[in-house]
Amino acid sequence: PAAPKKLMPRLNQLFNRAAPTPEEVHILRGVAKAMLKAADQAKR
Repeated sequence: PAAPKKLMPRLNQLFNRAAPTPEEVHILRGVAKAMLKAADQAKR
């Protein structure tokens, strides 16, 4: 990110503003897991 110090506060704002349902949390976890898997494969 261009301004890494602003990333975490912005993410906190996003998640504090939203009141995700359990299904939405499940979707976000799936997306995060896929991103981590892709990043791990890109390292190899």
